[in-house]
Amino acid sequence: MEFYSKVPKYAILSHTWAKEEVTFQDIQNLDVAKNRAGWSKVEKACAYAHRFKFKWIWIDSCCINKESSAELSEAINSMYQYYSEAEVCYVYLSDVREKENPRDVTSSFRFSRWFTRGWTLQELLAPTYVAFLDESWVEIGTKWSLRNAISAITSIPLAVFEDGDIDRYSVAQRMSWAALRETTRPEDQAYCLMGIFGISMSPIYGEGAVKAFMRLELEIIKISDDRSIFAWVAPDWETEPRGLLARSPFEFRASGDVKISESDFLGNKSSFSFNNNGLHIYLPLLPARSHHSEGNLFLASLHCRTERDGKCLSIYLRKSTNSERYVRWLARELPLDSSLPLPNRKLEQVVVKENQLPRRKKLQKQRFTLPPVARHSTYCIESSWAQQASKECLPEHLFAMGVFPRPQSQAGANIKPESMDMHLVYKIQDAEGFDDYFSVAMQYHDQDPISARTNLKLKVWTNPTTSQVSEDPQFFFRESHTWDDIHADRVLAPLESGGMASLTMHLTGKDTEFEVAYLPQLEGTLSMATQMESPKSGFSVPTEIYHDYLSSPFVLTDVFPPDYFYQKRQGKTAYISMPNGPHSFRILTYKYSLRSSTGSYKAFVAFGFHKTNAWADVIAVIPYKKPPRVEEIWNSYLDGGPRAKIRLECQDFASCNIMHSSKIAVNAGERETLQLGMHFLRIELISPRTQATIEESDDEDEY
Repeated sequence: MEFYSKVPKYAILSHTWAKEEVTFQDIQNLDVAKNRAGWSKVEKACAYAHRFKFKWIWIDSCCINKESSAELSEAINSMYQYYSEAEVCYVYLSDVREKENPRDVTSSFRFSRWFTRGWTLQELLAPTYVAFLDESWVEIGTKWSLRNAISAITSIPLAVFEDGDIDRYSVAQRMSWAALRETTRPEDQAYCLMGIFGISMSPIYGEGAVKAFMRLELEIIKISDDRSIFAWVAPDWETEPRGLLARSPFEFRASGDVKISESDFLGNKSSFSFNNNGLHIYLPLLPARSHHSEGNLFLASLHCRTERDGKCLSIYLRKSTNSERYVRWLARELPLDSSLPLPNRKLEQVVVKENQLPRRKKLQKQRFTLPPVARHSTYCIESSWAQQASKECLPEHLFAMGVFPRPQSQAGANIKPESMDMHLVYKIQDAEGFDDYFSVAMQYHDQDPISARTNLKLKVWTNPTTSQVSEDPQFFFRESHTWDDIHADRVLAPLESGGMASLTMHLTGKDTEFEVAYLPQLEGTLSMATQMESPKSGFSVPTEIYHDYLSSPFVLTDVFPPDYFYQKRQGKTAYISMPNGPHSFRILTYKYSLRSSTGSYKAFVAFGFHKTNAWADVIAVIPYKKPPRVEEIWNSYLDGGPRAKIRLECQDFASCNIMHSSKIAVNAGERETLQLGMHFLRIELISPRTQATIEESDDEDEY
């Protein structure tokens, strides 16, 4: 069925493709479709949508005729709109287990394949209401209720999941959200981003990932003068001169806090355009020192600042000796400065040449994995839906005490007022007869007929009595400062019994429904209501430590305390966040395994902040000796511990013996070029200059 106008309310499915998905051709014959492995997913998606009164659901695998190039092109260009206009998006996570806390650092939710795919980025951003479902089609939470965890996993700012506005973020920031995502077809790295930037272009499968991505950038340039599109860094292994256009989202991996360029500062010279001889742009040029530039190397400010520390970004440009054109030089670096160029500095019109793309050179494919970790889970039970004070619709341990004010309609009937202030009071009785009370409140005012969601407020209070609410039903509504965000679709509150009271809003094919549930807290599990605070600072750290005399590197194997925001952003570098609070430091474990035995060298690197100052320390452990527990090392830096002085005095350099007469040295400092985190941790293995090789030895200094 195809609709050109008056599109009915519909749900939409987001998922990762597996073997034998049901295609458009398959769905024409249900006997064929039912024999496909993907039929179960289609059937259960339809059943889930039908449960919430939807008559229509859109599923990409079987709703796009890929044999028609015109229909495929239309679908690719309209995909963002499809997801944006859906009443609800159901995200099916086939690799996420039941009964676990998605905010646990070891949860399968955090490592779900769905967060690594290119097309799922717009499927996360475009819909207003998103519900996440586990492998058994049980709801885990919504985009709003899980916003802290999703922000940590994706590096997308928390505010995006609170108000849905992505246009206020720079081109570079939005590109960075896709930096580590993968697509099956190379060109889709570009095509999956068209909706996020509001542009359209014809897909040309076979043109290659680089050409497709550069076409995307040229389309963005036509509608935006944001110079952050040039705030990218080339891979570490690349040394060739470049133009101003990036070649993949990966090159924006460190650009997550680059703000929109300050175009007003440039006046009528803020625009730039691309012609057949290169990109024409006005830039302030400042001579830069270099042993190899012969006086032709310049620093050019992009008039962009970083969000966290307000530093300004520049690029290196080198002028060709036989023409007036420039190329980007040292593309692996984006120098940072504390201020923009002075207003009186002359802006020069320059032409930056785009190099011819190599035809035979195979670009190195980047793959990223996180170290394996142990897993554990938390448990919660499913509860029936309850919108009204009807004892029959509630689980046996949840008793409705009353609804205030009393609805005029019969229990179970839909309530459609222009405005509504409603309280529901519940009593929970556990197996031991312990009673606990909570009330839920809903407040709705039909100020905006286009989107009722933005005018609906939810709140859960604990320990009210029926008499309290009945005597003054409006009391809690007057306490407006206590309400949750108006975009909330799920709220939780802790109860004296240790469990949680939950109120969830469900968008359906007809009306908005509410689910009241009780989530018991089991001993030893994390609270489902735990909200994570976004870190204020972090470090860029090496994942591998090399030296010429070693046959293999020291490898980062553990981060303590575990870091939910840990992200490996390029081959040999990772981002480690610092916990907010007085104990803002972590311990990294690096391991070098001996080939001749099961023994290994270990280095424990402690680093972090004391107040606003960075510090670092290192401890080495020799093979065949039982290493200390990482928790013991961490505790040793706390106040009163044997190493507390190192943290309190903020020493930023430390070293110790590790192999024979060689040392391992660590240094913490503030970044000078664009990178992940505002600080860096440099780790080096240092050997005597006179020694060409060092034999692995067991008689080292020990911990």
